[in-house]
Amino acid sequence: MCDPETAAERFLSRDRHPAHGDHRKSPIGILKQFRALHRLGPLGFAPVVTVDTEVPIDSAKLVLRIQQTA
Repeated sequence: MCDPETAAERFLSRDRHPAHGDHRKSPIGILKQFRALHRLGPLGFAPVVTVDTEVPIDSAKLVLRIQQTA
């Protein structure tokens, strides 16, 4: 998980295939889209393991958390 601003920044820094149509999207529009998605929260059909992607991730601990949640 990260804030919408970080998500938009990461999205805009990616080099994706032109077929995605990213060139038709404005940076402000992308940020608005990420803010709207953030407000919706998790889909809610399964247990959620929240991971803060703004700090280094300990993969071994994350695997354990996922296993304990399943």
